Amino acid sequence: MKSKISSGKYTYALLFLLIVLGIYAIMKETDTDTAIESFAPKADRILILDAGHGGDDGGASSASGLRESEVNLDIVLRMREICRLLAVPVLLTRDSEELPYPANTVSLSSRKLWDTRKRVDMINEQPNAMLLSVHQNCYPGQEPRGPQIFYSENPDSVEKAHQIQFYMTKNLYPANRRVAAPMPDGLYIPEHIQCPAILCECGFLSNPEEAKALATEEYRIKIAVILMAAYLNPTEETI
Repeated sequence: MKSKISSGKYTYALLFLLIVLGIYAIMKETDTDTAIESFAPKADRILILDAGHGGDDGGASSASGLRESEVNLDIVLRMREICRLLAVPVLLTRDSEELPYPANTVSLSSRKLWDTRKRVDMINEQPNAMLLSVHQNCYPGQEPRGPQIFYSENPDSVEKAHQIQFYMTKNLYPANRRVAAPMPDGLYIPEHIQCPAILCECGFLSNPEEAKALATEEYRIKIAVILMAAYLNPTEETI
C-alpha cells in the first residue's frame, strides 16, 4: 500500500495545519519561541519508523477484519509526512503492505524471520538513530483499551517512552492507567539493535470501540500527530 496522503484530500497545507493545531493542543502552555524551538529536529538524529508486521504477516485483527499491519503502516506513512514537513530526518523499515520476499522463503515463519533480520540490518546501519515501532494491541477479552508504550534498556528510550505514554494517554484515553514499561522478552528487533527503541501499542483491536476508531482516517491522523509531538518535544517530567 503506497502513501496517498500527498495526493489525496489531505494536502500538505491542510496536513500542516492539522499538525500545528494538534501539537499546540497537546503541549503545555508555553511562549511561542519555546514552542517553536521544541519542534526543531534532534541534531544529527534519524528517526526510524517501523510499521509492525506487513506482507504475509498481518498481525492482529479486529472482529470486522481490520488488519493491524495496515493500520500500523497508515499511521507511519502519516508520521513520515510530518517529518518531511518539519525537516526531521526519517527512515521507514517498510512503506508498503507488500514485501519482496526471496524465492527461498516459502513458509510464514521463514518470511517473518527474513523480514525482521532485514529490518535489524537497516536499523543498525544508521548512526545516532531512534526507533519508534508502531503496533496495535489485542486481548482475548473486549474490555482492555488504551495505548501502551514499551522501552528498551537505554536512558533515552526510558525518558522518551514515559513522555509518549503521557501524551498518548492524555489525548486518546485519559482513563488509561497503564504506564510505560520495559520491552517484553523475546522481541527479535529490539533485542538485536543498538539504538534506543520504543514500541508504541496505540490501541486494542480487540476492543470494539477502539477498533472502530482505528479504522478511521481522522483517528490515525490524531495518533500520528501525538506521536510526533511527543517525539519532537524535549523530554520533561510528565509523571
